[in-house]
Amino acid sequence: SCEDLEDEAVNVTVAYKKKSSWSTKTFSLTLDDDGEGSITMDDLKSDTAYTFKIKIKKNDDSSYSAYSATETATTDED
Repeated sequence: SCEDLEDEAVNVTVAYKKKSSWSTKTFSLTLDDDGEGSITMDDLKSDTAYTFKIKIKKNDDSSYSAYSATETATTDED
């Protein structure tokens, strides 16, 4: 469970895809006092629809949460 993560140092793995195969990137960040944080995905192709899902774990935990539901977003044009 990933409850009560305010001000926690966490690892977030982002799975993303343009078409059918998933790629992943892992980020380390500290969540704010509302339990929220943000990351920036570099090297994505412009004007392209991607599907994303994430999983999270506290830095001192050994296992991740289950993946979230997927969301789709389109990158900006150059």
